[in-house]
Amino acid sequence: MQVFLKQVREFLRAPAAVFNCVIMPAMLVLMLGTFLQQLDYSDYEIGDISIHYSTEDADMFNAMAFEQFITRADMISAEKSLDPDLSRKMTEKGEISAFVTLNGSDIEIYAGANGVINRALNAVFNSYQQVSAMYVSIAKEDPAALSVIDFTAGEDDFVKHEGLGATRSMIDYYAVAILVMMLFFSIAISSGDAIHTEQSQNTLVRTLVTPKRRVSVLISMMLGKLIEAVIIIFSTMVFSVLLCGASYCDNIWGNLLLILMYFSVSLALTAVGFFIGLLIKVPAPAVILPISWSMLFFSGSFSKPTIIEGFSEYLPPYIIQQASFSLTLFGDSSGAIMVTVVCFAVSAVCVMLATLIFSKKKYV
Repeated sequence: MQVFLKQVREFLRAPAAVFNCVIMPAMLVLMLGTFLQQLDYSDYEIGDISIHYSTEDADMFNAMAFEQFITRADMISAEKSLDPDLSRKMTEKGEISAFVTLNGSDIEIYAGANGVINRALNAVFNSYQQVSAMYVSIAKEDPAALSVIDFTAGEDDFVKHEGLGATRSMIDYYAVAILVMMLFFSIAISSGDAIHTEQSQNTLVRTLVTPKRRVSVLISMMLGKLIEAVIIIFSTMVFSVLLCGASYCDNIWGNLLLILMYFSVSLALTAVGFFIGLLIKVPAPAVILPISWSMLFFSGSFSKPTIIEGFSEYLPPYIIQQASFSLTLFGDSSGAIMVTVVCFAVSAVCVMLATLIFSKKKYV
């Protein structure tokens, strides 16, 4: 208990640590949430936009959702293309604004020369892609339900969508992405460097000469580091809701499961960080930082186009993000439960391995 309390006191007395866990989430929510959300707005009154579109390379459900969306968008006059080559030529001549194709769930835009219209189209389709999974899911369960959902929004507020009993916006995506990013950067790196920090402060040897078992010392250190993760989770979620109006689950049980999943992720990252820190001789952050950054990058946390099909879906950040979206958007708890169970299992294995290494390692 004394080791645990020591870790907590040191955390509360470290301005940088408190800033990273409390202030940084609020800043990221405001800057990345509010600012980036504004990038999906059009700055000009541009009137109607005429386009041709093709859904030949999309599956039935994606095509259905896209056509329902595009034909009911007031700012766009859409016509299904009968000849893609002709549509491209019409775009080049300025007879239509753009030619849009749907490949799977990906949208490709063959744009014309009007930069303002091109920006507006990119904003519209970027917004659509963020929520298209919701519409496709509805189409699979009950296609008739699509007719009662408002697929359109005001031309100056196209990133918000009404339906399913909740108002969804881009901040709902950023709130999850920011939280996952904070956990993978802060918790794993901080935990990996914990033993080295204790050594540099000459407190580790003094702790080990006490009658306490090494297992107890290591577990207490891990629990102390876990406090940082708990603060990050709650500060990010609270700031997202209060400052930017983010929506998570629409019921208390869903939100409790979401918090439990993030806690289990934090526990796994803490255990993995300690294990790596004990296993290697070089400073753990030098190994953990590039690994964490690469996984977040290819999981689409920074930009969706960086996702690599057949690779990204196996990365932990991607799996956690998708489980979060499935739970918050669709009420599907299966992904969150799977992530929670796997994280607890990973935590148990890493704690046992870390304990084995720590109990045999000599510190002088």
